[in-house]
Amino acid sequence: MRTGGARLTLGLLAAVLVALTAGRPASAQDWLELSTARQADGIKSADVRIEFGAGTLTLRAARAGELYDAHIRYDASRFTPVRSFERSDGSATIRLGLKSLNGKDGVHIDWNGLETGDMDTDSHGASLEVGLSPDVPTDLSLAVGAAKSRLELGGLPLTDVTLETGASDTRLRFSDPNPSRMHELRIKAGAASLKADGLGNAHFDRIQVDGGVGDVTLDFSGDWTGDASGSIHMGLGSLTLKFPSDLGVEIDKTTVLASFNAAGFTKVAGGYRTTNWSSAARHLRLDVNAAFGSIDMEVEP
Repeated sequence: MRTGGARLTLGLLAAVLVALTAGRPASAQDWLELSTARQADGIKSADVRIEFGAGTLTLRAARAGELYDAHIRYDASRFTPVRSFERSDGSATIRLGLKSLNGKDGVHIDWNGLETGDMDTDSHGASLEVGLSPDVPTDLSLAVGAAKSRLELGGLPLTDVTLETGASDTRLRFSDPNPSRMHELRIKAGAASLKADGLGNAHFDRIQVDGGVGDVTLDFSGDWTGDASGSIHMGLGSLTLKFPSDLGVEIDKTTVLASFNAAGFTKVAGGYRTTNWSSAARHLRLDVNAAFGSIDMEVEP
């Protein structure tokens, strides 16, 4: 009887332990949400820096009169939101994103395409939605890790844009023309899927794209108001370039083991040109460098 009682006691103890631990996550999470906004209130220019490691990032235009608005969903057991604002002589410096509680600041990306900060798959429930002023000229910098990014920059008065991504899925779109002139559009993508649409609406003077491993599609359609130049470097992956039929395009390419398809182009000394190069009102000159993969160029009818 004593043996049976001991077994019964041990069985009850085991049942209690299972009941206490059942359903307990491997790492406790404490999800919170935060909204913040600020009026433009005489601001003439802005410098905006957004850092986001993992989850879903959405960027769009704010309401008229607002300098910015943001909504953040985050795990408070591991991160704290970043929302800083400084004003000086009519200019504003804005920082938005998440900061790790383990002491690591910002998003740390190695260019094998991996985000090396503290943002891992447990953070994929995080989200950051930001609206930027449709009226205030803005320099915009984004550092994005393992995130799904939907960036609608159409109609925003952007004077400079830098986008750095890690192992991400990024959709960048300029659905409406930039009311300002952009000095440079810089994109550095790691192990990424990147698609950019309406780049003609960005109104940049120069574009620079560095792709690591992945699929990159750049669509240069839009309202071209000036000539532009740029460079595109790809490591391993596929690169697709799409151009509107009224834009004169010149390509100077360097490839190692990358296939090359230049539909709609003719070969000239030093590279390739669209057949309308001499008659086009606007021109784009690109240096294209690829190591492994494929390059496809298309001129839309």
